[in-house]
Amino acid sequence: ALILAAAPARAQRPDVAVRQAEAVRNADARLAAGDTLSALAVVREVQERDGNTAGLERIRLVAERTGAGLRRYPPPARRRLVVRTARRLLQLDPMSPLALETIADDAVATVLFFRDRGARLGLTMATTPAESSPRLRGSRFDLGQRSAVAPLVDRTGPARDAARRASPLLDSLLAVDPARAAPYVVALAVAEQRWGRLDTLAAALRGVDLTAAALASGLAAWRTGRTAAAGPALSVGLAGLPPAERARFDDLTPLLSPDSLAAYLADRDAFAQRFWEREDPRRITVTSERRLEHLARVLEADALFGRPLGDLFSEHPRRGAETDRGRVWVRYGRPDREAGFTPTDAAPAYDGDELAAFVVWEYDEVQDGTRFVFDDAARSGRYRTYSPPASAYATPTGRASSDDYVTQDRILQRDAPESFADTLALSLPLVVARFRSASGQPEAVVAFEVPPYARAAVFVDDRRVAEGGAAVVGLASTPTTIRAEWVAEAPERFAAAEAQVEPLSEGFGLSDVMLVGGDGAGVMRRGERIIPLIADTLARAARLSVYAEVYGLALRDGRTDAEAEVGLVPAETGSGLRRMADRLFGRRPAGVATAIELQGSTATDALLLALDASGLPSGRYRLVLRVADRIGGQEAESSREIVLRE
Repeated sequence: ALILAAAPARAQRPDVAVRQAEAVRNADARLAAGDTLSALAVVREVQERDGNTAGLERIRLVAERTGAGLRRYPPPARRRLVVRTARRLLQLDPMSPLALETIADDAVATVLFFRDRGARLGLTMATTPAESSPRLRGSRFDLGQRSAVAPLVDRTGPARDAARRASPLLDSLLAVDPARAAPYVVALAVAEQRWGRLDTLAAALRGVDLTAAALASGLAAWRTGRTAAAGPALSVGLAGLPPAERARFDDLTPLLSPDSLAAYLADRDAFAQRFWEREDPRRITVTSERRLEHLARVLEADALFGRPLGDLFSEHPRRGAETDRGRVWVRYGRPDREAGFTPTDAAPAYDGDELAAFVVWEYDEVQDGTRFVFDDAARSGRYRTYSPPASAYATPTGRASSDDYVTQDRILQRDAPESFADTLALSLPLVVARFRSASGQPEAVVAFEVPPYARAAVFVDDRRVAEGGAAVVGLASTPTTIRAEWVAEAPERFAAAEAQVEPLSEGFGLSDVMLVGGDGAGVMRRGERIIPLIADTLARAARLSVYAEVYGLALRDGRTDAEAEVGLVPAETGSGLRRMADRLFGRRPAGVATAIELQGSTATDALLLALDASGLPSGRYRLVLRVADRIGGQEAESSREIVLRE
């Protein structure tokens, strides 16, 4: 009897399978026609009557990701229901890219949610709003003042835990469908600054999506200091993008002040070329590193603040670089400090923002310290630049204006629309000594150390004027910017230094004092080759060689008559050069000194003098050169500081 009773059930299974397959075909057709709700209805009816299959659950997930059938639920509940459907599909089809993508999207969104709530500087204060409000002078978002009221508490643990849970999901999705995994891997890599993830992603994408592979590889290379690889990779990635998408990366509008915007819109290509050349921190290279930084920031902003599937699977996808936080990131980069909190964390609230979540960014190098505040009034993850509600301006505290970050942003867009510091550049000791040419024109000797594996160049007011580590360069009659750079490819390193130089005054006077006798590159001066000494810190037992030139000496019967004295005195012995010279050469000798007679037939003379510093103790000294013209009755002095060490 039991066998007979079971027989009809077995006989019905083929019919069930047929109905389920027919329902999948029917629902797919409705999806293709854009009728998502009826497709979902077909699937639900069959699931309730005949049970579930991977095909039915796939259609249900596709429909629910658009919000079909879930509009009555609040966004957080809607997301949980969609993820639950994705997990059921994953049980039926463990390799389903759609299910893995949906769960990965939720996992990465969770990481970013907790990151906003407390990444780096979570803020939970032991005092109540009533207690802390009188103690928070100025803006209630000042992290320095808040930390003085109560300690800043690290709340990054949930973000780290969520990232650990997301990693295996992303690995599974990357193995099944690298293209679907790409935006989530990039988002997690940028959030955690784990750039090796992007190299792994690029390797997986090379046979699937060369454009995405190149962009991931270029971002990883740039953030890890591999500039030579970053430029070509990002160029390949941009070239593969659709024109409209590529235009987002080329658009300079976010980086320009209102005064510059009109010129840019009049001739975008010419303006962009001048802009990237002017803002390039490494003039010696072919690529504009400032442009590479801009491209990297756009990619990072898209990853952190955009959602590939749309907010909570129900809103249209948006580009992260086009959000309020994304625009600030593109202009100024990653903030130096971040904090996420709510008014319940003892931040005094205005009427109307008691339920909002806030994110604070602080930048040290923008206008000597700048703060941005973003609020999420609905707790939906969509942050906007914060401006207090209208009612706040009626309060007696007067803080509303200081908390108006929309107005501040407009001012910054005018005064400091963008910022970039080349943090990977090495410092470079630079010697710049001012002279005059044979024809009396202002010039300078520029010298700096260059590794044997590097190439070097000298720039004057952004013009490349010389190669190598030593050069004589012409100066304008107005203040001039001299910049020295060297770059090496293996290992990849870069160094730069810059100096503002005013030309020597005309008439009788001295050049700058220059130490010579190094083992680097040399320059020609008055028919002699001299090698500038780069270091300002010298061994105490060193014999110092000093080079300088004197100009405008008076002549009598075709001859000059002058005395030159050079001495080394402790830097702390007085504030005037004349007093130091008097102590050195007059009644109370200090340090060491030497003097020579200058008798020649030209108004310009070159001086090469030697000092024995072996008897002096370690410390800071001032090297003083004084020339007295006996015929003209004039004196001139030039000096510089050096350090003697054991």
